[in-house]
Amino acid sequence: MILGVDTSSKVGSVALVNAGQVVDEITSDSPSSFSRLLLEMVEKILSRNSLALSNLSCVAVATGPGSFTGIRIGLATVEGMALATGMPVLGVSTLEAMARLCNPARPVSPVIDAGNGKVYYATFRAL
Repeated sequence: MILGVDTSSKVGSVALVNAGQVVDEITSDSPSSFSRLLLEMVEKILSRNSLALSNLSCVAVATGPGSFTGIRIGLATVEGMALATGMPVLGVSTLEAMARLCNPARPVSPVIDAGNGKVYYATFRAL
């Protein structure tokens, strides 16, 4: 079982993934409170699935692009959990994760609004 954490955008989430399938997810659309809510969200998702951190194989965390402050909150929280438990951490590119959802036979370019009329994007070939 993998715990996924994404605080790179205006909507933050934690999710449990098993064998490539999302088992459960919690989202929050309060980016200014990710630092206060993130550990509570992790605790809640583990509790309602009768799990402890020790039941997880690793934690995956979004590394951006996205909100600089949000990414730092997610990374710092996950690194703290890893230091306390010895659990491995996997960084995941937000754009690559979006591209993998498409499973493209041709190149795909996911796009994220970067604000101020700008975007984050990358082009991926078949993954």
